[in-house]
Amino acid sequence: MMLMKFLALFISLLFSIVNVSAQGVPSWIELKTYYVSSSTGNDKNDGLSALSAKQHIYSVPVKESARVRLKCNDVFFERVFGYKNSIIESYGDGDKPVICGLKILKDTNAWVLVGNNIWVLDLSDETKFDGYSASVCSNKTVVNNVGLIYNSKSDKVYGHLVCSKDSLKKSGDFYTTEQHSQSFFTKQPISKLYWKIDVAPRKLGCLAFSMYDVGIKSMESCTIKDIAIAGFSIHGVTGCNDCLIENCQIDLIGGAMFVRDKDPWCRYGNGIEFWSSCNGNNVINCIISRTFDCATTIQGNQTSKVIVKNNHFVGNRIYHCRQAFEHFLNDQGQDFGSAYENCSFERNIAYEMGYNEFSSPEPRDCNILSYETKRKSIDICDNTFYGGNYMYGSWMNSGKQKNKVYLYSDQYLFHTHWKTGFKPLLSGSASSNLSFVTLTADDTEFIVVSRCSLKTWLIKRRILKQVNWKPVGALRRYIQKGSGYGK
Repeated sequence: MMLMKFLALFISLLFSIVNVSAQGVPSWIELKTYYVSSSTGNDKNDGLSALSAKQHIYSVPVKESARVRLKCNDVFFERVFGYKNSIIESYGDGDKPVICGLKILKDTNAWVLVGNNIWVLDLSDETKFDGYSASVCSNKTVVNNVGLIYNSKSDKVYGHLVCSKDSLKKSGDFYTTEQHSQSFFTKQPISKLYWKIDVAPRKLGCLAFSMYDVGIKSMESCTIKDIAIAGFSIHGVTGCNDCLIENCQIDLIGGAMFVRDKDPWCRYGNGIEFWSSCNGNNVINCIISRTFDCATTIQGNQTSKVIVKNNHFVGNRIYHCRQAFEHFLNDQGQDFGSAYENCSFERNIAYEMGYNEFSSPEPRDCNILSYETKRKSIDICDNTFYGGNYMYGSWMNSGKQKNKVYLYSDQYLFHTHWKTGFKPLLSGSASSNLSFVTLTADDTEFIVVSRCSLKTWLIKRRILKQVNWKPVGALRRYIQKGSGYGK
C-alpha cells in the first residue's frame, strides 16, 4: 500500500512538473546564440562565440529568437526587456551572472557631513560612481530614486527611506526628496541623498544604492534561467507572458517611492510581479530574498472582465521578504467577474516573512497578503512557512488551501483592516483557530514554536538548509574589489 501511494505521488509530481516546464520558448523556434561577458567582452565583437563575446546585453542585435548567454561571475549593470521567443541563460563555471541595478560609490570621500550625524551625497556626479547609470535607465529623471543602501562587506541592507528631512531620526534612516510626481522630477531630477548614520560612511567602504528600474520586463514566450537579478528599486521581474523563470536568484529589490501625481507617498518593491495582463508564466526553483514588498504576486485593478490564466509559482525558496505571496484581482466600478484560472502558489518554502531588512515593519508583514473583494479560486497549498504571521487581508479563496506553518505565539493567523476594530487572531489559541477556520475554510496546519528552545533551533536549521540562501556571490565580489578611488 505504501509503495502504491509513493508511486501515485511520484507520478502526480512528475506530471505537474512536466506541465509547468512546458512554458517558455516554443520547441520549434530556431535560435541564434549570442555570448555576452561584461569582464572580457567587447561590443565590437559579433558575440557568436565565447571567444568573441559582446560586453553588454543591449548590444545583442536581435530581441527575437535569440539565445543570450551571460558569462558566470560577471555583473551586468543594465536591464533586460522586450525579448520574444528567446532564452536568457548563463554559460561557464562559477556564480550566476548578475543583472544589476546598483550604483556603486567609488569615491568614499564624497560624503559631506551636514550636522547631527547626517551626511549628504551628490548622486548626480556620475564620475564618482560605478555600476548602473542614467544612460541605461528607463526613466532618467528619477534614476536616483534610491530604494536601499547596501554594504556588501557586511552584507547589510539600510532600507529605511523616510519622506522628509525631519524624519531622519534613527541611525540608518535616509532621505532623497519629499516630492513624488513625475511632472516635478522632469524639471528637477533627484540629485541628493541624506543619510543619518552614527559612523563616517567612508569607513564602511564601497557602498551601493539601488536605482529606479526593473531588472527584467516585457518578455514574451521566453525562458529565463540560471541568472541573478539584484539591486533594482522598483521590481525584479514584471510584464511577462508565457515565460519560464527557472533556477534564478532575486535579491535586494524595491524600496523606491512611487512616482505618481495624486496618490499618497508610498514605496515599490516586488520580486516577481504578474499584473492582470500576464498569463502562462511558471516560476520554478528560484530563490527570492530581501524585497521591500512581496516576493511573488498576481494582481490587478480592472476596468473590464479579466481572466488571469496559468500562472504558477512552484518549488521556490523565499527568504526575508515582506510577504511570500500577494494576490488580488479587483474590478473597478462594478463586478465584471474577473477571476483566476489554473493559477497557484505551491510547494514553496518561505523563511521569516516580515523581516525584510528594510526596517519598515507594518501589520501586513506576513506570509500571504490578499486584497480580494470577491470570492475567487487560486491554489495556495503544500507550502512551508516559518517564523512569520500567516495571512492578512480579506480571505475569500475557494481554491486549495493547505499549508504547514511554524509561528510564534505572539504572531497572527489572520489580520485585516477591512473590519474596523478587528483584533488579530493570534496563534496558540483554540478559539483563534476555530475562528480562523470558520472565516477562511483554510485547513492549514499551524505549529506554534517557542522562540528559545532546542526543538525550535533544530526546526529552523532544517528549514534554512532547505532554503539554502546566500547573498549574490558575484555581486559582492565585484563591489568589494572597488577601484581604490578616494581611499
